[in-house]
Amino acid sequence: MDDELSLGEAAPEPLEPKDALPDPATFRVADFAEGIRPGRREVVLRINLHLYPQLQELAARIENDFEAGLPVDELVDEFDALKDRMQLRVILERRSPEWVERLVKTVSQEMGLPAPGRAGKKKAKQLSDAQAAELGMRWALAQTVEPEGLTLGYLMALYAEDPTEIDKLARAVAAVNQGASTAQALMLDFSRLRSDRRLTPERAES
Repeated sequence: MDDELSLGEAAPEPLEPKDALPDPATFRVADFAEGIRPGRREVVLRINLHLYPQLQELAARIENDFEAGLPVDELVDEFDALKDRMQLRVILERRSPEWVERLVKTVSQEMGLPAPGRAGKKKAKQLSDAQAAELGMRWALAQTVEPEGLTLGYLMALYAEDPTEIDKLARAVAAVNQGASTAQALMLDFSRLRSDRRLTPERAES
């Protein structure tokens, strides 16, 4: 599909932490009955990890040029653009325990897995790492409200590149269902080094 994400593409535009908060005005009673709960959580996943050496090189150039008194605005812009390509912000919406139990049961049947226990719990020995990861990815997708176009294939490709990012996603799903609605910290931020924000002697005297 044209709207599906691929690992080689740039990540969606960055979201402010406030975008991860629910809007009471749009929350409906019908949503509550369907298992949706008023709570969201943003998790930032690292993607396009092959670009990391370039990011490190840019960071070193920015620090060196800044120490030498050279302008770094263009380098900072380049760094920020590259950093955005290496981050995927996922917004998860809270679900009720009953919804989770139904979802895990349905997904388990689709995957041909043993029937889950109470509240979707399984004994670890019943699932391989790959099965547990796929179950977790399908679960996360069912609670994802942003970005649009996120697919199981995309997450499986990310899992093959770095399984720890899928672990991070699974922890965020657990957190939002427990009522936590927070945003994760981002990577390095060089915005303080921009010339229009830097404290110069002239500004200090004014």
